[in-house]
This record gives sequence, C-alpha cells and structure tokens, in this order.
Amino acid sequence: MWDDEQLVIRLIKKHFKDQADILIRTTEEPNKEALRQLPAEDLAKLGCSIEGAGDQAIVKRVAGEVEKLINKLIEKLVEAMVEE
Repeated sequence: MWDDEQLVIRLIKKHFKDQADILIRTTEEPNKEALRQLPAEDLAKLGCSIEGAGDQAIVKRVAGEVEKLINKLIEKLVEAMVEE
C-alpha cells in the first residue's frame, strides 16, 4: 500500500494532526534502560527478575503460570504436527 512507512507517518502528522492518533498505530513496550535503574524489589513487583552480577544487569520477565501452560500446549501441538 505504501513504500515508505516513515514518510506516510510524517505526512499524516502534517496533514491530519487531529486524526493522527487514529491513523497511526503506536505500540507500547517496556523501557529496558529505565527498568535497569529500578531496585530488585521494584522489579519483582513488575514480574521481572535480575540475572547476572556486576555493572551490567539483565532484565527478564518472569513467565506466569498461564503463560507457561500455553507455551507447553504450543510445544505439544508442534510436536504432534511434526509426528504426522
């Protein structure tokens, strides 16, 4: 439908400012750099954990029970498809 996505976004913002929030899809994602600044106690409240030690911390989301179950079901489904 278009060749240059960024150009279309700029033109929407220029010509249709009042509709930009409808015409442009924005996605939210956690800011890893900002999260690295939080203490471990606060990260735990968010379902995150810290791996490693020293100057560099790795922020990793802790999978919930439902997510683990879904991943296991997907795994078994893929295995069943491969066996067929």
